[in-house]
Amino acid sequence: MLRKFATAAAVVCIAFCAHAAELDSALAAIKAVQREGAGNEQAAARWKELVNAGPEAVTAILQGFDGADPTVANWLRTAIDAICDTELAAGRKLPADRLESFIKETRGDPRARTLALEWLLRVDAGAKKRLLPGMVDDPSAGVRREAIAFAMELGKALGTNSGDDQREYFKKLFSSARDVDQVEAIAKTIKEIGGGEVDVIGHLGLITRWELAGPFDNSGLKGFAAPLPKVEAWKEYATAYPRATVELYQALGKEKGVKNGKKDAVYALARTVIESPTDRPAEIRAASANAIKIYVNGEEVFARDEYHHGDKLDQHRAKVALKAGKNEIILKVLQDAWTYDWTVNWQFQCRVCDSIGGAIPMKVLTSPNAVPMKPVPPKPKKESK
Repeated sequence: MLRKFATAAAVVCIAFCAHAAELDSALAAIKAVQREGAGNEQAAARWKELVNAGPEAVTAILQGFDGADPTVANWLRTAIDAICDTELAAGRKLPADRLESFIKETRGDPRARTLALEWLLRVDAGAKKRLLPGMVDDPSAGVRREAIAFAMELGKALGTNSGDDQREYFKKLFSSARDVDQVEAIAKTIKEIGGGEVDVIGHLGLITRWELAGPFDNSGLKGFAAPLPKVEAWKEYATAYPRATVELYQALGKEKGVKNGKKDAVYALARTVIESPTDRPAEIRAASANAIKIYVNGEEVFARDEYHHGDKLDQHRAKVALKAGKNEIILKVLQDAWTYDWTVNWQFQCRVCDSIGGAIPMKVLTSPNAVPMKPVPPKPKKESK
């Protein structure tokens, strides 16, 4: 009897190991896909194997996010989605216990943990109250966002007559929030309930003080590839715009818009120096609708040669290593000669933060005495006769 049991156990063990090896092999094929498309055909076949493996493969796929580039992460995400969609369509339950265990392991890949949370919240009505209150300081940006959103809902339930308790609640929540829309919404709530103004700009690590140079010639769009010009004199500048926007036409005293059917193709440089107390990783996040380059301590860390592609905070990100002491950041922001109404904006925003968007310990040393420039009031519309 014991011999039969041992034999059966060995068979099960061998089958399990073979299954695990197949999953590892399929994941390896998918992780070998390159951004340019090399390996796509083989990965597509192995992707089907992952999906066919069903819920048993979910944890392995989520673990596969570790070290995956965006292209590979997309393959893995769609595999998880396909498995979960198939199970729910068939009336079967998802492995909620495994999803929850994976979420609770904070060292897991942030993208994978956020994906696991999204699916768990869809199938487990109690997960929101059970998990999210303890995740407002989670190291994964997506998980933290869900937790902050839930906490904002709970805060509103306190009522407007709860006084100091509600103000203290939202101020604590503000210190944990990282996403711009949530930070601004919480700041607005704090003001509405009598908590005063909070420092949104500082909380997000937005840079308001710069030295500017330009405009320089960008005819034929040659400025993007051109080396940084030698600047004899920088212009001190500070911005009082919302979200620390630097409006370059105004800042450089150049007329904005199309004149006599023409618009100059130009570029400007913006320089700031920050002091970090330690060597540390950081992210430089910028926004500009136009072509842009970012340099840190003389090294190019980001470049995008595209004009009029939209303007959204954090759209451009560069992971950098700051050194203890002074660090120089230079942005090259370019404008083309197109004359359409939607091409006249020439501006940028920039912030320095950690990997989930929180301000880091730093001191901006540049232009301490510059008077912040305020937005130009819009011209009144002419009344039609």
